[in-house]
Amino acid sequence: MPTDTDRGPRRNPARPQPRGEQRKVHLLDALASQLQHQSLADVSVAEVADKAGVGRSAFYFYFRGKHEAVTHLLEDIFVEQVSGVTELINAPGDPRANLDSALWLVVESWCRQRTLFVAMLDARDSDTGTRTVWEAWLRRYEDFAAEYVSEHAATCPVDARDLAHGLISLNERVLERHLRSGSDDSSRVHATLVHIWTTAIFGGTR
Repeated sequence: MPTDTDRGPRRNPARPQPRGEQRKVHLLDALASQLQHQSLADVSVAEVADKAGVGRSAFYFYFRGKHEAVTHLLEDIFVEQVSGVTELINAPGDPRANLDSALWLVVESWCRQRTLFVAMLDARDSDTGTRTVWEAWLRRYEDFAAEYVSEHAATCPVDARDLAHGLISLNERVLERHLRSGSDDSSRVHATLVHIWTTAIFGGTR
């Protein structure tokens, strides 16, 4: 399965799309709609295709399966997250405040797109290709997290990359449990992550 860097330019919704691209977009929109009230396992490809106004074979022309389609749905959200977090943590001012804002962006994005992230997590657990894409996305986060640790950690007894890996893995697990719990209290998750990251990097609380 191609990674996020292999798929070429993302679509521009404002630009007229070729007929084939329109069919692909309609399929993705139909899948996103189904995921609002069904788990990925329960979603029927035939229903998605019917909702998109195409035949079932058209779905498999564009995607190897539901798992790959979900990665396409989440790709734009992921790219926006990376861009936003990179901008926030590199902004001038208090690096702790910047970290707080970056973590809030991530938490808010996961919670706002709950159904898509849960579907992606389900796909990650059941499809090797999807897991490969997911791990590649996480490594993107680890890259700039390691740079942030190297720049701001006053004293760090472990390797910056190892700490970044641990922190990103923690985010993944904490946010997954939060989404699956059905809780809407994102502020508590954010406060917990800020405390852990701040303590690990700066050696104390804010």
